[in-house]
Amino acid sequence: MYFVSANNTLVVNPYNPNSQAQRWQRKGHKIVNRYDNTVLDVAGSNTKPGARVCAWEWHGGKNQKWDFPTFKVCAHSADMGTGNLY
Repeated sequence: MYFVSANNTLVVNPYNPNSQAQRWQRKGHKIVNRYDNTVLDVAGSNTKPGARVCAWEWHGGKNQKWDFPTFKVCAHSADMGTGNLY
């Protein structure tokens, strides 16, 4: 379960697999709560390290858009005798 405290901070309780409120999903550049459709939001559009994150209604601001970099995955085989990678 999560809730937004009086100072607009996202408070996350211990994981409960039966709680619908703890289910989030990525939708494009948004992270959306499946229970109430709120999104993760950097409170006050703060750009400094340690900024608070909260759940808020979608308004489309930069503080609600998240980047998900893609990584190229490479598979290699190693010859255990020589240590050569293929």
